[in-house]
Amino acid sequence: MNKLRKILSINGGGIRGIIPCVVLSFIEEITQKPIYELFDIIGGCSTGGIIALGLTVKNNKYKASDLQRLYDDYGKIIFSSSIIRNILNPGTLDKSKYDNKNLKKVLIKFFEKNLLQDTITKVVINSYDFERNIPVYFKSYDKQVEYKLVDVALATSAAPTFFPPVRINNKNDYFGCIDGGIYCNNPSLLLYSEAKKLWPNDDFLLVSLGTGELTRRHLYNDVKNWGLLSWGKELFNMSINGTSKMVNDVLKNILPHDKFYSYEIRLDIGSDDMDDASFDNRRKLQLLGEEITRRDYNKLKNMCNLLK
Repeated sequence: MNKLRKILSINGGGIRGIIPCVVLSFIEEITQKPIYELFDIIGGCSTGGIIALGLTVKNNKYKASDLQRLYDDYGKIIFSSSIIRNILNPGTLDKSKYDNKNLKKVLIKFFEKNLLQDTITKVVINSYDFERNIPVYFKSYDKQVEYKLVDVALATSAAPTFFPPVRINNKNDYFGCIDGGIYCNNPSLLLYSEAKKLWPNDDFLLVSLGTGELTRRHLYNDVKNWGLLSWGKELFNMSINGTSKMVNDVLKNILPHDKFYSYEIRLDIGSDDMDDASFDNRRKLQLLGEEITRRDYNKLKNMCNLLK
């Protein structure tokens, strides 16, 4: 009899990572087990990558609720610019909206000097090498190169226009990395492919957690005269939203309905902006996560029974 391998995928979405954290906390509460014990391989992109690393960091330090507090306690610090930066860079037209110094400080606080190769289950985090124009997959089970969790987290979350690119040293060379969301904000298909390579003869259960579907609409008459600046502000969000939906549509046709669990919700009461770390928006994002657990309660319960 084939073994059932369990896969967890977490989308990118900046501060909207609060939503999957709420769902993951519910899963831990129902199963009475930490997330890393429930899945054979865990991965994420951007904010989802940070959550994945936090759930699997060496010595099992964090529950999902601890990672939600990362957003609550440090969200406004991460998404903030210094007065000097704002004066020198008004409108953020030629530089990233934020530097990554505050984000790096928070990541060091949470991850310390832990290495990706020391995570307590298999982990895959995606980024993009803009010098070579190729995807980069940071895999905990690739023992050839050691990467610090902090560096991997910075690489996967270096969203263009929001944060500057990141240099990751690789033996005698390096990667010039930006957010993996530019091509794969929903890494579910990537993780399924990796699981198939690792365990070719086994069966699979895949859980995909979203960070909210965009609700901001643009009418043709408003968009038809847009130029580089207007499109630049919206194209990244449109791209990651569209590719995330596409990946879920593909997987629905690949996996049996009882082996693919996707949890997503429209941002009807939350902001589409991935950097809106205001108290009101963080509260709304928490409520949206709680709404998923109520709306899909039976589905989640059945899934948790399979995970145990």
